[in-house]
Amino acid sequence: MARGDWIKLHRRVMEGPIFKHDGLFRLWCFCLIRANWKDTKWLMPRTFTPIQIPRGSFVTGRNSLHKELYGEHDDREMPAPAPTTLWGWLKCLQELGCIKLQNMSNRCTLVSVCNYSTYQGDGIDTLSTDAPQAGNRLATDDPLTSTDKEYKNYKKGKKERSARFEPPT
Repeated sequence: MARGDWIKLHRRVMEGPIFKHDGLFRLWCFCLIRANWKDTKWLMPRTFTPIQIPRGSFVTGRNSLHKELYGEHDDREMPAPAPTTLWGWLKCLQELGCIKLQNMSNRCTLVSVCNYSTYQGDGIDTLSTDAPQAGNRLATDDPLTSTDKEYKNYKKGKKERSARFEPPT
């Protein structure tokens, strides 16, 4: 599995004000999913100037954000909000301290998730590369065949217990 295919979402998100508003919660999750998991370069439209997009950030605009989030929306359930409403929710997330918005030009905005490494930290930065790798097997003094015998005895005891209708201990 390649890195960057998933995000972490803590249960504490249910305690905050974002969880109580369906649109804000959907937008917050979208920001976490859409944010870069590593630093990348991006070409600014019509200028061909490469800019550095840091980890935990992404570039978007009002209409492109609406298209990405509600592009093929089915209006039978709930109508999609207008692009200006969605942008207002993005400003609300900024006021709550969840994201930072930085205007890159009249065409795009850099959205940075605050504390992205805290939310999505994988611990790789804190590991030392000099440490020896631990094996996948646990060290035991018993030979492997004793485990097979123990398993057979366990299964045999389980059959005997179920025949006597005693609860397992």
